[in-house]
Amino acid sequence: MAVAVAVSGDLRARSEERLLIEVFGDRYRCMPRSPRRRVPVTVSAMELALPAAEKTLPPLGSRAVRACLVAGFWTLLVFAALRWLPRCPVVLLFDVPCPGCGLSRALRLLAHGEVAASLSFHPLAIPGLLANAAFVVATVAVTFISGSPFRGWKPMPARVALWAVAVVDLLAFALWGARFAGAFGGPIPI
Repeated sequence: MAVAVAVSGDLRARSEERLLIEVFGDRYRCMPRSPRRRVPVTVSAMELALPAAEKTLPPLGSRAVRACLVAGFWTLLVFAALRWLPRCPVVLLFDVPCPGCGLSRALRLLAHGEVAASLSFHPLAIPGLLANAAFVVATVAVTFISGSPFRGWKPMPARVALWAVAVVDLLAFALWGARFAGAFGGPIPI
């Protein structure tokens, strides 16, 4: 991809030229022979799409440490939820089942190999587990690639994982409403 830049002798053009040299470095060539000369600049589409601050990645070791910290965060979050969250906070506050009610029991039954009983508590236990596991792996991978779990959700697998979590959450709300209407055996006993 080539970018054509018009360079003239005025102050504005020189400041733009300095900015282009700062952003593109030695790949920017300036040949101001005439007042309106078009100069070819080879720039990738990725460099044009990203701001200058995002073009430089942290060193590989730093990205690896950050990815390990993100993985540790997810591990602590899961173990803390399993250990110190005995009942659903929505049930404790409002005394009604939430969209995820039965999900913890369903995952425990699934861990013991009782698939039919697991699906009776929450039919979205398996898709929810898979979607959230894909999301966790995607955040660790994005952190390793870009240096931050919040930057670089451009790769297709990361976007698919994010959409999978969103779809499973929407289905959980739909299932919750259907159970309150009497479908699927009614609301889960709390």
